[in-house]
Amino acid sequence: MNEGTMPVSCQNPLGLEGFAFVEFTAPDPDSQGRQLERLGFIETHRHPGQSVSLYRQGDIHFILNAEPFSHASDFATRHGPSACGMGFRVSDAARAHRLALQHGATPVEGVYTPFGDDLLALEGVGGTLIYLLDDSQFSDDVLSGWVPLTQPPVRQVHGAGLTRIDHLTHDLPAGQMQVWADFYTRVFGFESQRYFEVDDRLMGVDSQTLIAPDGHIRIPLNESRNAFNATEAFLSAYGGEGIQHIALETRDIYATVEGLRARGVAFQAVPDPYYEMLDRRVPHHNEDVARMKTDGILIDGNARRDGILLQVFTENTFGPVFFEIVQRKGGHGGFGGGNAQALMEAAGLDQMRKGLLRV
Repeated sequence: MNEGTMPVSCQNPLGLEGFAFVEFTAPDPDSQGRQLERLGFIETHRHPGQSVSLYRQGDIHFILNAEPFSHASDFATRHGPSACGMGFRVSDAARAHRLALQHGATPVEGVYTPFGDDLLALEGVGGTLIYLLDDSQFSDDVLSGWVPLTQPPVRQVHGAGLTRIDHLTHDLPAGQMQVWADFYTRVFGFESQRYFEVDDRLMGVDSQTLIAPDGHIRIPLNESRNAFNATEAFLSAYGGEGIQHIALETRDIYATVEGLRARGVAFQAVPDPYYEMLDRRVPHHNEDVARMKTDGILIDGNARRDGILLQVFTENTFGPVFFEIVQRKGGHGGFGGGNAQALMEAAGLDQMRKGLLRV
């Protein structure tokens, strides 16, 4: 289950080793389970004593927690179906927890979790939990105590071709981006990789991306600067700051998206003018633009300098929470910042053509 380790060092003081899982509240576990299955996940295990299920695909682990009187159920009361926690793999959970507290993290104690009462957790964005887990707490051996739903127990699921969690995005109200950037930097040793602003007459969002020392945990932060943007819409629908979407990597985004559409997954629409401007904005990309348009795939980057990012977004899946599918080519390390402005320009041009917008 481990995607590669990085030893404890001054650069990686907590011994981070990537995402272990994302935990979702499950006020309607049957419906939410079907939504995950449409995304190519398989329910491989159930907890023997709690209403908790594990869904897997590639190296991705999603937990649906429907246990009453738990952190997840309390979280669902406030936010509905949502992401209520994320697990960080570490080399030594007790040591990592101790160091995190020394650097100002807030412990969460007495939490009823699927992994035992001794699980170490920290308070994360919007009251989510950040679990710190080593192999003694989350591994195939530990899951042997859960009830397998296949025989023999499944250890690898190809599904729709999704392989791992690429990044996980936080949406924040004005004034909170630096607070959480400082938290991840101070506690875990993250570094800020990219910062950009999205400006428009009707939109204002500041964003920066934080990268863990191991390189596998990446958390973009979006901060709203006015009342007319997607971040503000999330904050309103969700009821505060939180995890807005989870990006999942694939090695073939065309095959994955076409397979997911066939399963009934709905994706966010892209205005036609976006593809008319594509070759000028990202020259030498060597992608099939007609197929990109059919699949609703976006592109960003510089093909000759630092590679490209292909990405597509589902419609809202769990409440206002949605998923992103990404493929990175040529070592591109960005997160689609150029697409925000390109989409706004394309949408404006589309509205002008339809007579809905005048300038």
